[in-house]
Amino acid sequence: PSPLPVPAAPLAGETLPSFLGRLIDANLTTTDDLLKILPPWFRVKTRWHDDRWQHDQLAPWADHAAARLAAISGSTTTAIKNALPAFGHLHAGQPVRAVTACRRCTAARGVRQPVPVHLTASHQICLKHGIWLPGPGTPQLSVSGCPDILDAERRARRLLRRYTIGQLIYARTSAHAGQDEYEHAWKHRAAALIESNPRLVTESSPQTLFQAAAYPDVIAAAAESLLGSR
Repeated sequence: PSPLPVPAAPLAGETLPSFLGRLIDANLTTTDDLLKILPPWFRVKTRWHDDRWQHDQLAPWADHAAARLAAISGSTTTAIKNALPAFGHLHAGQPVRAVTACRRCTAARGVRQPVPVHLTASHQICLKHGIWLPGPGTPQLSVSGCPDILDAERRARRLLRRYTIGQLIYARTSAHAGQDEYEHAWKHRAAALIESNPRLVTESSPQTLFQAAAYPDVIAAAAESLLGSR
């Protein structure tokens, strides 16, 4: 098929409906018209509403589907397969969580609307822009003014070199359960976050604010638990 007039490139972890929706909006077309020029693979995937579902009967057609989507979007087959979890390459076999892509990352790509993505379950922050990534529909918090929160995220990712994602998440969840025992440094971080973020953001999701402020203590406790279990 010929490329659409307005090309688009997928973001890492972007859901298939999101990417197809951006193509539709950019080219002023409809879902039905777009699906007509794509293989039946896409109609099955969109009907099941499960990006990461990989049915045995669909798998042999995934490469062909990726090539066709690349052709009409002006992208490459490799970029499509590596970015979109629907093709089974990104985070294969790993737990993920649904979030909205970092707003600064999407703005840098010229994308103005929120983009739903699948993120590695243990990743909490966009380290490039210092953005705390909560669940969909929750305002994103800038933590760039709190270096210890960013350091905690780096430490968590280093732990993944020695432990599985499941082990890290379990240790982190257990650390949350004993959070009252921590020192009160998180209160100073909370104050810094309140000062450096719009009032609407901090007041609309206090739970997110407190999670971000306590994150260094949680990761420190999780690391201690993991190291003690060896």
